[in-house]
Amino acid sequence: MKVAQLAIDDYTNYGNFLQKYAIHTTIKKFADDVEFFWYIQNTFWPEGNDLPYPPKYILERYPHEAVRWCFCEAVRISKIKEFSERYINTRFNLPYIEEIADEYDFFVVGSDQVWNPDFWLYPLLFLPFIPREKKIAYAASIGIAEIPDDVKEYFDKALKVLLMFRYVKKMQ
Repeated sequence: MKVAQLAIDDYTNYGNFLQKYAIHTTIKKFADDVEFFWYIQNTFWPEGNDLPYPPKYILERYPHEAVRWCFCEAVRISKIKEFSERYINTRFNLPYIEEIADEYDFFVVGSDQVWNPDFWLYPLLFLPFIPREKKIAYAASIGIAEIPDDVKEYFDKALKVLLMFRYVKKMQ
């Protein structure tokens, strides 16, 4: 069985990363092959242009700390990246997922804030292009107290599809 894992892709958030790793490890107990999908271009400082600039408040209040902050942040992120490369099978530079949907038996979406409407990726993480019987939500969350009015209808439809499928499967 081949499974695609989808979540927020970055090396900066410990909580998100640890949840992604835990889900990946759990799926590997049940599947022959698990691939985590990384959506954004695979650039990383110093190889790419993702230099971890300090927040504006650090630059304004503690300019002498900015260099130290950049170095510490770069080291922290590089350690997470190194761990990820060792333990999470990741697929970069994806074509449109609709084009490769038949390569996988299931698509598991999950971990911290995957459906947060403040993140550009959330519509993709509802898996609108994947057949319902292949979708699995595992530890998925929204991460905000209230869904904004401009996306409520989208969330309503997307969640109903997931919930309806689970209800139908229970009755069979």
